[in-house]
Amino acid sequence: MRVLCLHGRGTSGGILETQIEGFRRLFPDDYEYVFLDGEKEHAPAPGVEKVFPGPYCSYLTDYTTMSMADQHDFVAQVIAEEGPFDAVLGFSQGAALAASILLHHQAEQAFVPPPFRVAIFISSIYCYSRSTELGVDVTDIVPANERLETWSEPSSRDSSEENLPYHPVRRLTPDSCKAKLLIPTAHIYGSNDTLLNESLDLVKMCDSSFASTYMHGGGHDIPMDYDTSVKIRDTIEIAVGKSQMLS
Repeated sequence: MRVLCLHGRGTSGGILETQIEGFRRLFPDDYEYVFLDGEKEHAPAPGVEKVFPGPYCSYLTDYTTMSMADQHDFVAQVIAEEGPFDAVLGFSQGAALAASILLHHQAEQAFVPPPFRVAIFISSIYCYSRSTELGVDVTDIVPANERLETWSEPSSRDSSEENLPYHPVRRLTPDSCKAKLLIPTAHIYGSNDTLLNESLDLVKMCDSSFASTYMHGGGHDIPMDYDTSVKIRDTIEIAVGKSQMLS
């Protein structure tokens, strides 16, 4: 089982490797994990600097359609060069990026085998679209650091902006994604995560017959205690088992 692992914003592949060690050590030795660093330098996520040395990075510093398309292409290139992969595992921003890739594939290439047979989403944040054809336009309501500072509506540009491209931010939502994700998925999230509703949104975008879920007692993190790690492993194994039945 080869697993492509995507980290959260302001961390790194090496940090994610440590974050998932609690449950990763419970899987067979023939599981191979590839930890992909984001291309963008980024300030450390809250609390990370006190525990892990840098550098810190992200896949995205904004969620415009242009930036999302760039990162879809980045992951596709990694799959082409280092794949194939059986599964994708993502935490926070990494989970949302993985979900965006898979949801676009489901909507646009439903009859082509997906890039992964199973997906593991841990504390996912909102998912965003690479296309103006999919999702809901939320450009006006997202924080400034989630969109390009240079964008403006074409109708409101002044002369200094007339040559700047317009890059909206479009969020993938249960209502806008009519085609639910049809691969086995595992969803892990914390009951005290302030972003819990964002993880639950993603669950709704996945076919319930293929989705396994586990809510631990923590926040926007990955608990490493043994009992919780076993439950995380069990949740992932349900999804892996379903993917093996389908292959």
